[in-house]
Amino acid sequence: DVAINTKVTATFSKDIASATINSGSFTVACPAGAAIVGTVSYVAGSRVASFSPTAALPANSICTATIAT
Repeated sequence: DVAINTKVTATFSKDIASATINSGSFTVACPAGAAIVGTVSYVAGSRVASFSPTAALPANSICTATIAT
């Protein structure tokens, strides 16, 4: 029950290097394995990384967000 135009976010418990959060390290796939194109941002003050899809996410699909080191 998530909107197909939703932004995917992750909140970290500790500070991280903002340069490490980018489109190569924060990815979304819907369904599993099908990469979604989007933009990634990170707000250091709140420790929140966001992935904003450039198009609507597929309806009735399970999406997997991954943040790699």
